[in-house]
Parts: sequence; C-alpha cells; structure tokens
Amino acid sequence: MKNPDSRQASSGFEQLSFLPVQNVTPESCPRFLKCNAPICPLDADWRKRILLSDDPTCFFLTESVKRNAQTVFKVAGLKTLYWAIVFTCPFITAQHPRIQKALERAKLSGFRMTRFHTDA
Repeated sequence: MKNPDSRQASSGFEQLSFLPVQNVTPESCPRFLKCNAPICPLDADWRKRILLSDDPTCFFLTESVKRNAQTVFKVAGLKTLYWAIVFTCPFITAQHPRIQKALERAKLSGFRMTRFHTDA
C-alpha cells in the first residue's frame, strides 16, 4: 500500500505553476478583452476551467497549429505568445478532445490573424 502522504511523480504541465515563457498571461493576449474561450493556453489555471460543448476555442490556439505559424506570429509581433501556446497545446488537447478536433480542422484553413501586426 502506498503512503497516502506521498506524491506520485507526474510529468508535464501539472508540475509547473508557470509557463516557461516569462511575462505571458491571458491579459497579454491581443484578444483578451473580447475572448469567450474558457480554455486559455496562457492561463496557468486552465485545467480548473470547464469546457462546454458549445464553447469557442481560443483564436490564437487555432492559429498556432497552422503551417508556418511560427513565422506568422513573429511577423505579427507575437513570438512570445506563440511559444507559450505551443508549450501548452499538447496538454490542452490531451484533456479536451473537442479542442483537438477544432485544431485539426483549423490546420486545413488559412490564417485569420494578419490584422494583429504590431511595431515590435
């Protein structure tokens, strides 16, 4: 019998209380004020959120899985945002198959984020 006070070793996101990219929070997202997606890849507490069947998927999460996404994010001045999303994406899709399906569909479409260029 295992000691009830011992912690099982786990890998991945659950061991991290922060993203490996510094200063990236949901508030640093250009769509933060108008976003309705409950699962935000920039939210350290995304695992505590509930995803309903009709909830939207994070706009930048869907953009991050497209071909040449790294370049598009860099040109838009959102390179740090991209790396934070790429880090979290596998953990989110493992927990939310509906988001995984949305990302698979998103891979087949073109980019919609060209309006997010910054001077950075």
